[in-house]
Amino acid sequence: SAAALVLKQKRAPSTTYIALTLAIADAEVERLDEGGIDTLRGLLNLLDRHHVEAPDARLAAHQGIALLAQISGRLDVALIHLRAAVALVKPFAAPLDLLECRLALGTALSAARQHAEARRVLQHVIDDARDLGAEQHRLLGLTALSSVLAGQGAARGAVDVAIQSAVGYARQGSLLGYVRGATLAAHALIGSGRPVQAIELLMYGVAALRRSVGEQGAQLLQLQLDAIADELGEAEYERLCQELLQLRAARKRLDA
Repeated sequence: SAAALVLKQKRAPSTTYIALTLAIADAEVERLDEGGIDTLRGLLNLLDRHHVEAPDARLAAHQGIALLAQISGRLDVALIHLRAAVALVKPFAAPLDLLECRLALGTALSAARQHAEARRVLQHVIDDARDLGAEQHRLLGLTALSSVLAGQGAARGAVDVAIQSAVGYARQGSLLGYVRGATLAAHALIGSGRPVQAIELLMYGVAALRRSVGEQGAQLLQLQLDAIADELGEAEYERLCQELLQLRAARKRLDA
């Protein structure tokens, strides 16, 4: 009721009114209540009607609408507001905020299968994050870019980028990040018709985790390998393992 009164008022909204509406919308977003979209849209319309800049409030509104729209599968709506968030932050000297907005946009573009634009945006994120020393953002950008490249059929690039993310997460000591990167690389290899290399990569990863963090950590990646084995079927998986053994034997002969 309070939000409705705020949004219907005739005069320009005060800081208190804006804060009240955002507080109500925050609760709706936290509950994943799609009614939050109407609350935040109402706030944006009110700010536009009275020519109130309030960039922080506008940014929070665009991000809240985008989140609720993504959760409900309305990616077209989410993209509109994520683009608006990027445009809103650009004029300000807020490089990390811009980085986060672009990362959210790139990830949403990937989910919407708009791969060409997603690739451009995410490469921008990776380059800027490297320059700013924002390693976590760089790794998130690499992970998202790997999926985009795989979707474009650029399997080699997808594998390379996924491995870069796995290495970066390993340096941070992030077990889950390493597992995610290695798994992305393996699936990109399978998608490009190289299942033997995918199995080998995961086997090496399992062995590395067993040595570095112990059996419990290794099991996280072993589960990914088991899932691939189930997907391929027992007979095909055994055949590929035999092919892998032959490949390793051939490498040893060449090294000798």
